[in-house]
Amino acid sequence: MKQLSVFIVLSIILSCSTSKSKSKSHENTPVQEANSAPVPASEQNEIANFTVSFISKGSGIDTKAKREFQEFLQQYTSAQSKKIEYREVFWGREGEVDYCLFLQTWSAKDQESIKEEIKAKLSNSTLVRFFENALCKKR
Repeated sequence: MKQLSVFIVLSIILSCSTSKSKSKSHENTPVQEANSAPVPASEQNEIANFTVSFISKGSGIDTKAKREFQEFLQQYTSAQSKKIEYREVFWGREGEVDYCLFLQTWSAKDQESIKEEIKAKLSNSTLVRFFENALCKKR
């Protein structure tokens, strides 16, 4: 009887250690999403001259600031008769979005003017961040 109980305990220990080692072997295996496909080279990450990031701290983004920013883009483009190239990258669950601005076609003076006007217009919002020469991630 004593031998049988020792055998059962050893069997349980052995089976537990085997199942743990099997589950660990899957931890390092990369998981690919079912509908994912490689990102084309034309859509891979690029460096943006200026990025305006609308963030959230649990209650959504500052929609008023985003609206003001979008209006600025439209007004500046029509006033200058030249388009500001940008890409919208949505990255959060509460409307978080980055606007990556590509200003290579603008003069250095105009680039600085655009950046300063945007910063001045959105400086009152605590939910807006600015980045220069940052990676624009494609989501």
